[in-house]
Amino acid sequence: MSEFLAWLGGGEKEALRHVPTERSRFTQMALVLLTTAGLAVVSMAFALHDGLKVDWLWAVVFGLLWGFVILNLDRLLVLSMGSIRDRKRMLLMALPRLGMAMVLAVVISTPLVLRVFASDINVQIYTTQQETSARMKLLQADSAEQDRANKLRQKIQEDQEILAGKLSRRFTSPQLQTAQAKVSELQRRLETGEEKANVALEAWKCELYGAGEKCRKASDKAGPGPLAATKEREYRQAVSAVRSIRTELKAARAAASTAEKGVADQQAEALRKAQDDARAELPGLQAQYREMEASLQASAARGTTLNGNDDGLPAQVRALFELGERDLSLSLAHLAVFFLFFMIELLPVTVKILINMGPMSPYEAFVKFRGDAQIDEAKTRRVEARRIEEGRSRVRVEVAEGKERVRGEIEADMRRREADLGKRANAHVAAEMTKILDIALQEWSEQVRSRLAKTHSDGDGTPPPSHGTTPSPGDGGFTIPPVNGVRPPTVQVTSPFFLPDGDDL
Repeated sequence: MSEFLAWLGGGEKEALRHVPTERSRFTQMALVLLTTAGLAVVSMAFALHDGLKVDWLWAVVFGLLWGFVILNLDRLLVLSMGSIRDRKRMLLMALPRLGMAMVLAVVISTPLVLRVFASDINVQIYTTQQETSARMKLLQADSAEQDRANKLRQKIQEDQEILAGKLSRRFTSPQLQTAQAKVSELQRRLETGEEKANVALEAWKCELYGAGEKCRKASDKAGPGPLAATKEREYRQAVSAVRSIRTELKAARAAASTAEKGVADQQAEALRKAQDDARAELPGLQAQYREMEASLQASAARGTTLNGNDDGLPAQVRALFELGERDLSLSLAHLAVFFLFFMIELLPVTVKILINMGPMSPYEAFVKFRGDAQIDEAKTRRVEARRIEEGRSRVRVEVAEGKERVRGEIEADMRRREADLGKRANAHVAAEMTKILDIALQEWSEQVRSRLAKTHSDGDGTPPPSHGTTPSPGDGGFTIPPVNGVRPPTVQVTSPFFLPDGDDL
């Protein structure tokens, strides 16, 4: 177990045999890695169970897989930093690894923090869901679908009222409108006339019984007289006008009643027609309304379901920050717990950076010296291999040059031998040609002598021919002119002559 932990912490088995005192340091690093991996297992299990509603068994299984991944990544980050002591180079190497470790720390620590504040988060999620539900109802009430449903319901109510005998639209006619206007006008005139008649009657009484100016500005003398007669005449004229207006009003009311009866008949006919239309379209409107209402209810139920299921990790994170905005103490507690898990997840890389900032340990020195020796050995082998290859190359070059030189000497010797053979062949051919020419000339000479002797014995006096020769170009031959009709033989040389370069001539 000790050797396994030392290997897990980044130690080499062979090096630790030479430096056994360093085993505890690598064992502690392995325990740190196992700690972060264990937190990753717990974090993933909580995230899957609380956020995705996964069963605990599968949550633990996937949590173990996630822990193995985090263990491998943390070990890789630690081992890749090596034993560098140069501060600038170490900083350049540590920054990307530290950034990756921070990302992993945030991912791992968030589910743990959510689990710690689970009770408060659930309350906030419930409150948020209620507020969201109220907003969803308002949105649905203002939606186009709800507006169409309201119009359908209103139309259904109007049709039902028409079937009950109530016509929403009022009917009238020009005659009725004229009669009603005349009745209204006569009614106003009648009220005005009655008021004038009452005023005239009161003034007449004041003049008869006397009351001074306090009573319609009557005179001081009471009893019948010219003023009283005048007031009486005014009164009677007003009464007569009122009677006339009442007669006209009665006739106008009769005309209005007649017009209303005609309109009532028209309205009854319109009501019957409207009822027929309502009976025809009401079933279709009710079917559309039921379909629209079912769609709205399904949409509301879907929204309610989605709102009720909105309790996963994003909703929990949002609820946690909303709680922090309302309660400062809870926000500080949230940050404290988060940074606690965050620093635990950063421990492997942080510890490795702190170790590299110190002096080189015996283990690191041993590994460095061994690495340097391996590098030197590799360089030596490379130099030896290069020298061996150079030697082989020189041998190949010398062999090629020797072959080329031998080939040149053989070719030169062949050229010399060909030249000698050509000279010998030419000498032999020349000798044979000389013999042939001598024989031909001898035969020709004998023929000429014989012909000349015969000519002299006949005595024809023909001068003897010239014995000169005339060369004739040809393929290696020449021609002798005839003498006394005797043509000398033609010698044709066909034997080859050889040139030094080996070509035939």
